[in-house]
Amino acid sequence: MRQAKAQPCGRIECRGGCIATPLIAWLVCAVWLLLCSIAVAQPVATKTVLVLYDGGREFSSIQLTDRGIESTLNRALSSRVTIFREYLDLTRIRPTNYEQVLRDFYRAKYSSNRPDVIVAIRGRTLDFLLKHGDELFPNVPIVSSAMDLRQVGHRLPPNVTGHSLQVRYWPTLALATTLVPETEQAVVVIGASPNDRALEKLVRDELREHEHRLKFDYLVGLRFDELIQRVTHLPPRTVILFVSFAQDGEGRSFLPHDVLSRISGVANAPTYIASDDVLDYGAVGGDLISFAALGEDTAKLALRILLGESPANIPFTESSARVKTLDARQLERWGIPLARVPSGSIVLNRVPTIWQAYRWWIIGGVLLIALQSALIATLLLQRRHRRRAEESLRISQAHSRTAVLEERNRMARDMHDTLAQGFTGVIVQLEAARQASAHGSAADTDAHVLRASELARQSLGEARRSIRALRPGALENGDLCIALDSAMKQMTAGTAVRAEFTIHGRPRALMPLTEENLLRIHWEILTNALKHSGATAIRASLSFEEKQVRLEVQDDGSGFDVSMKHDGFGLIGIRERVNQMNGALTVESRSGIGTRISVALPYASQGRDSEFAQPSR
Repeated sequence: MRQAKAQPCGRIECRGGCIATPLIAWLVCAVWLLLCSIAVAQPVATKTVLVLYDGGREFSSIQLTDRGIESTLNRALSSRVTIFREYLDLTRIRPTNYEQVLRDFYRAKYSSNRPDVIVAIRGRTLDFLLKHGDELFPNVPIVSSAMDLRQVGHRLPPNVTGHSLQVRYWPTLALATTLVPETEQAVVVIGASPNDRALEKLVRDELREHEHRLKFDYLVGLRFDELIQRVTHLPPRTVILFVSFAQDGEGRSFLPHDVLSRISGVANAPTYIASDDVLDYGAVGGDLISFAALGEDTAKLALRILLGESPANIPFTESSARVKTLDARQLERWGIPLARVPSGSIVLNRVPTIWQAYRWWIIGGVLLIALQSALIATLLLQRRHRRRAEESLRISQAHSRTAVLEERNRMARDMHDTLAQGFTGVIVQLEAARQASAHGSAADTDAHVLRASELARQSLGEARRSIRALRPGALENGDLCIALDSAMKQMTAGTAVRAEFTIHGRPRALMPLTEENLLRIHWEILTNALKHSGATAIRASLSFEEKQVRLEVQDDGSGFDVSMKHDGFGLIGIRERVNQMNGALTVESRSGIGTRISVALPYASQGRDSEFAQPSR
């Protein structure tokens, strides 16, 4: 066997002389993708459904049923279903050859458009299909709906299945007796059409079993005018059961909701019904057939056949599309309390309560009021705090003004008692010296001048003393550290309090105002500690930091709650002095633990009123 050999152009020569290239592989892939796309693009077969109705499309029951069928089929098959509708109107139109005309028409219409399934609504349409179906639609499955099996007199073929609708009227009358327990008689209203007559037999058979509970009066096949006249003069404790009225005794055709609207409008007794297609026309309500639900159930059965299931394998089932439904307006009209309505019933047209109608508006209004109330409360609280702050500021300013005024008064008194009196004495002595000189007494003149000079020296000394009084005497030597230490020793001398003063950092020269304020603050802190705290030990320190000087005093006394308001002037005065010097005050204290007060004053700032201050030497 010959081995394969690589060729210069990238081909591989195989046994037998065949040549494979990448182009062949690409062609195979392209053909495969094309075939797949063609298969996907093949349209899915559209299903055809033919729906036969007995009456015309103006009937509410037909509209509701058709809506249920269409919505269910379209939801399940999307756009892959075509629905044809035929309205046979077999009940109202009854010429002798009418069925033959319909048969010939449908043969021509659907000869080339065979439906996949036929839906027959009501018994007369099923009868038409059973008679002509093999000729018109051979072997097409049939779904029957809304037909009472008691009306079928023969066996159904295997291609027919469906939902039977056993008409029941006693549940509605039982509901009426629950709502109005004193009810004694029921008047049954039925028309004269063949369908009406067929229903009459079913109604009589059903109600015959309940004649021991109610008396029944049947108004069947009357002229419309006569029927209206009869229902306006019914005896007390009577209810009306409206069954059907497609034609009156004179052969005139009517729509059920038109007849019911007239009856309920003039009758002197409440009217009850058995299907929801005529609910909103003046009836109180009843145990109702839901035609929309019936249409949905019928469409689901047709879907099973369209998906391949044989109708012979699908047995007839009775539709359960019933629900107790009442009209709140009619309950109110006839004085029937809602408390008598059985649980599980649906009450329509109920007037909503204020909460139901305006629930979100009420919730929004309450939230808005709550928000506004919170905002108002916050503003009132802020105004209260502001007023308190303004009152505290006013008191502080009043104290400051009082202190300044008292200091001025003291200085005025001192000057009056010293300088003014001294100056007066000087003036008196100089005046006496002038008079002695005028009399030529040199000795007296010299004596008066000497005494005036002495008084002037004394006044000068008093002036200097007054000026020195503005600065604490303890700072006369210009050493703040010694003054602070001496103050502690002097104030604790003769007591059991242990005093300790320490210096941290390298001492440096401070502005006189800084030294004076620190000393006065120190005095105030010591006074408060000795007077109020009951301390046994006081430690003070003066720290010369990089940008500020810090005075810290700590005691082991009783302490106090810093969050509580304190009306003493001492702490207020300390805070004012610190603020004036652009410093920082820290107070830490707890009841039974002690107090630590720290005052930090910057080197650069010397207060708002000390622009001419000079460093102490």
